[in-house]
Amino acid sequence: QYPNMCTVESRVRSYRDWPRGISQRPQALSDAGFFYTGKGDKVICFSCGGGLKNWGPNDDPWRNHAKWFARCSYVLIVKGRQFVRDVVSSDTPLLNLKEAAKLVLNTTSSVAENGTNVYSGSEGAAD
Repeated sequence: QYPNMCTVESRVRSYRDWPRGISQRPQALSDAGFFYTGKGDKVICFSCGGGLKNWGPNDDPWRNHAKWFARCSYVLIVKGRQFVRDVVSSDTPLLNLKEAAKLVLNTTSSVAENGTNVYSGSEGAAD
């Protein structure tokens, strides 16, 4: 997708203006295949072209890459299929705050009646 970003060094250089308040370090993001777009905290994988943003303080670049772009050849080659399977299968759905409030306020509600599940961690897939 982005041959000019195929080396870790070229990706690291893209983080020159990376926001200081973001926990994820440029080296870790680059190792996971991402380069910086220069906008907010949005990064893109050089291989699959998948983008992520809205990084949470505990979000792991490799795990998020595998979670959102499980078919990325770079992730599959570097981390392996088992890593991707483990990440995808370990994602436990949680109710969002609005849904949880409904359950607390209405004890007759059941989880099955709630249509929206969100996953733990940041919902970081970029548009």
